[in-house]
Amino acid sequence: KDDKNQSWTTPTYKSFEDYYTDFSVPSKIEDTTIEGNGTQDSHYVVNSLTDFLFLCKLSANRLVDKYIDLNCDIILNDEVFDENGTPSGGDGVVYSWFKSVNAKHMVLNGNGHKIFGAYYVTDSTGMKMFSSTIYAIENVNFDNVYFEGKSVTFLAENVYKIKNVNMYNGVIRANTGSAFVENANLIESSNNYFDFYSTGNNCGGFVRYIGSLDRMTVFKNCNNYGKLVGKGALGGFVGYASNSNCDFYNCNNYGEIFSSGEYSIGGFIGIASGITIFLNCGSYGKVNGVTTTGAFVGQTVNRYGSDDSHKVGLIFKNCNIELDNAISNCAVLCGNFTRENERTIYCYIDGLKIKIENLKNKRSLIVCNNEALSELIIKNICIQFKNSYNEGKFYISEERQSNMTIKNILLKGELLNQFKVFYYDPFDTFSKISADGIIVDTTIQKEYLADDLSGYFVDFKTGELGLKKLSGKGFFQTKLTEEVLANRGYIKKQQKNT
Repeated sequence: KDDKNQSWTTPTYKSFEDYYTDFSVPSKIEDTTIEGNGTQDSHYVVNSLTDFLFLCKLSANRLVDKYIDLNCDIILNDEVFDENGTPSGGDGVVYSWFKSVNAKHMVLNGNGHKIFGAYYVTDSTGMKMFSSTIYAIENVNFDNVYFEGKSVTFLAENVYKIKNVNMYNGVIRANTGSAFVENANLIESSNNYFDFYSTGNNCGGFVRYIGSLDRMTVFKNCNNYGKLVGKGALGGFVGYASNSNCDFYNCNNYGEIFSSGEYSIGGFIGIASGITIFLNCGSYGKVNGVTTTGAFVGQTVNRYGSDDSHKVGLIFKNCNIELDNAISNCAVLCGNFTRENERTIYCYIDGLKIKIENLKNKRSLIVCNNEALSELIIKNICIQFKNSYNEGKFYISEERQSNMTIKNILLKGELLNQFKVFYYDPFDTFSKISADGIIVDTTIQKEYLADDLSGYFVDFKTGELGLKKLSGKGFFQTKLTEEVLANRGYIKKQQKNT
């Protein structure tokens, strides 16, 4: 130790096996302080680090089919690792975890304790703390973690249940995909603060790639606060849901999602290819991507199976979005829809509050490339602008859409350029368009007001586009443009808007 600055100048790195000699880990369970026999009726109770290391011994498979309860914190290293894995503040010794410890069908209950200081750097692939499929991880916190390798799913490949698990102060770096786990069936009341960095695709704050475990993942009362940086298929919760369904209930993304230049960047999911439901969820973190980017979903695709038996769709109910200087070249909810051979994709949105500040966007407001949708329903949406503009115009819907319902849309605030409900004039082409109750209470700056206003708002009584007939249901309110509209003959000067 350097007495002048009280820090270790050259840390000593040791292997996983060095744990056993340095901590005098016993070879027999009767020489440990472990209680119970590991069954469902008599759980192993871990009372010390040496107890935990005894169960993790590589050649013994002592975690397989076992129930483990922690009765203490597990301090694997007392060094504190920065975002590059540099240690400081401890005893100057860093022990490396092994590539993975066999924990097939293990049930781990942390009882509120933490596993602190897990560290591993390697050039190999498939790095994780535990291998095989774990039944459950509950009531445990992971803190001060640094893992780096070619591909990293920090905890395990498959976990059926994750509940009351928090991931604090961790950095995961990988050349390909990285996440907390590879697959999971149920993740409940858990929070991620880890930062994930990947030079490749398929990176998620909780789950990397859903493709097994019944192809279904449910999130309940979960939050992502961590930063994710990667190329494509990048999401705050899930990187890629391959031919799989995802449900989100009362979940929020607060973390920054940043793409280095490819595709499918979402606040929750990078790529969705099943039925995806969002109920009472919020997207509040910055989401920055080049193409197919959305505050909830980057891209929704249906390209599986030989027929239309595989259904793909997005359902939003009572969700919130707050964007501040975020998202480029994308839509707010989903950046892109893609299907092959006329397979079905639908999107239902009912109850959505959107607060947009300092947004400089290039595509439509709600959904992009919705021509690929079989059906689009948008209802009960409030959108509040502040200092925002689009390169072109703002649209609810970007593409031609033959089966669309838009109802009860309220736009408020300061909008710096033109707004249009539809990119095209759908009533001239399609007969299945239903639009009712759009109210605009937006300050549109004069220099951005179009010379010809026809087509910018909808007269819902006649079904025609334009502002020449205001005899239908009241839908237009503005202070700044009232005089402009009167001068152009759209309304009488003395008439009050209702």
